Order: sequence, then structure tokens, then C-alpha cells
Amino acid sequence: MPRRWLDGVSNLVAIDIMECHNCRVLPHLSRLPHLKTLFLARLYELEYVEDEDDIRVGGGKCGFGAHNVYFPSLEVLLLSGLRSLKGWTRPSMDDHGETRQLSFPRLLRLEVFQCPKLMSMSLAPKLESFRANRKLDITGIEDGPASLSISSRFFRLQNLKINDHQELTSLMIESSKSIRHLVVKGCKNISLGNLYVLETLIIHGVSDDLEEKLPQLIACVPMLQILGLERFRNLEQLPEEIGNLSLLRELKIGNCLKMAKLPQSLLSLTSLQKLHIRACPDLKKRYEKPNGQDCHLLQHISNVEFSSQIHDILTQVVLQALGI
Repeated sequence: MPRRWLDGVSNLVAIDIMECHNCRVLPHLSRLPHLKTLFLARLYELEYVEDEDDIRVGGGKCGFGAHNVYFPSLEVLLLSGLRSLKGWTRPSMDDHGETRQLSFPRLLRLEVFQCPKLMSMSLAPKLESFRANRKLDITGIEDGPASLSISSRFFRLQNLKINDHQELTSLMIESSKSIRHLVVKGCKNISLGNLYVLETLIIHGVSDDLEEKLPQLIACVPMLQILGLERFRNLEQLPEEIGNLSLLRELKIGNCLKMAKLPQSLLSLTSLQKLHIRACPDLKKRYEKPNGQDCHLLQHISNVEFSSQIHDILTQVVLQALGI
């Protein structure tokens, strides 16, 4: 597309490009110095947003050539329904297919939906919010078509929600000192680094492997304050390791139909203020006042609630409270 397409619009701060089903090439959007919001949706033929060769030609004029920084003002990037998108920049022919590490210096919010072929993105050192509901390797490290990897390079990322990844079999999150709220739904296997400041962890169990790794996952989140476990179908008891979460103040358990007993280590959680149990009939029978045989074991918890509802409300309630 001719560069003159952007002549006279250098002051644009927001661009939405939607429903251009046959669009294969976009204008040189990185040349817009004031662009803050970019929304690309349902561009079915688009494989790359920019070309490496075009970036190099215009590097001097845009001010990012020497430092590999472009889109100098972009803060919000939304990608939806780009079913052919493979990456942000098409590799330069001069570099035998290799791309440079480019950076969005001010990007704060990134949302990616229904981009099944996207395997890499440029760096975003100030990213605070990332959301995706399809397969995506945000670090650009190809680890199979059904994996998602979140790199520690996103050192300001605080809220991460991974929702309805029916084909996602592996999620890896490196050690992070910034991620505070993590929601994972529909992932068969999870590997976590040390998430030192994680305050909220909500997991929907979808596999036996995930249930077996629950003690390991709990060990990675020493500062956890809110824990939600949903649909762990075969889990019979919470791991004793939960007693190591000394700051835990809220525990939510939903649709764990085989869970019949709570661990003794729960008694050591003096900070625990709320225990919400939903659609766990055996737990309800055993611990609900006044007739539950072990209801006295929960006396140190000021707010204990039991419910028979079977629909998923756990995640929505927590997310609304956190503003995620």
C-alpha cells in the first residue's frame, strides 16, 4: 500500500480496521507518532501487519531505526478474528527469514482473540494487561501448536486471563514479580515459575494431570490471598500444601463432585476469612452447620457458605470484584 495513504493524518490517535476480508497489506501504521489505540478485526487474509524491509526504509523518519522502537505512542492493541495472522512483521528477505526484536515502548493493554496461527509478537516492556482466548505463544518461542508461554520479559504484566482454550494442552508462565491475578480455564497442563506476588489464582480443572500437579502449583504462589478451584471432577481432597498459604483469606471450591474432605492443614490458616463451597454435595453434608459431623473444624473461618448451584459463577464473581 502506498506510503502516501497516511499523508496528512499524522495526528491520528485511534484506528479501527474491520471486515476487510481480502486485505493482505496494511499502511505503514508505525509511522503515526501519536497513534494510541489500534483495533484490527476480521482481516481474514492478513498474514503480517508490517514488513521488515519497509520498517528499515522508514526507520530514520519514524525515529525507531537506531533503537528498534516503533509505534512510539501505542497503548492499546486489539486483534480479533485474524485467522491468517502469523506474526507482527514479515521477515526481511535480506536476513534469510530472521526478524529483529522490535518493541512497543508504551503498550499497556493487549487482547488477542481468534488468531489461531499467531506464534510471535513484538516485545512490550510496559504491558500491564494481556488477554487471549485462543492459542498464542506471546514470547514467540515455538513450542508446539497447542502451547502458550508467558515470558518474564512482560515485567509489568499484572492481570492474566486465559479463557476457553479447548485445544490448549500446555501453559507455561515464567517466574514473575508482577503478575497478581491469574485465571486459567480450559487448559490441560500448567507449569508455573515462582509467582512471588500472585494474589489471586482461579483454575478450572479439565484433566487428571492438572489435578495431580495441584500441590506443585500451590507451592509456586506463596503470597496467594484468593484461591478458586472449579470443576476438578476427580479430586477427592485438597492437598495438604494449602496449609502453607499463610496469607490466604478467601477459598472458593465449585463443582468438585468427588471432593469429600478438607485437609487438616486448613486449620492452620488463621488469615482465612471466607470459604465458599458450591456444588460439592459431600462437603456440604460433612461441614455445613448445624448437622455436619465436622462443621466445628471450620469455626475459625468467619464466613462459610454452601450452595448447590451447578452453573459457573465463580470466575465471574471474582473477576468483577477485582475489576479484571
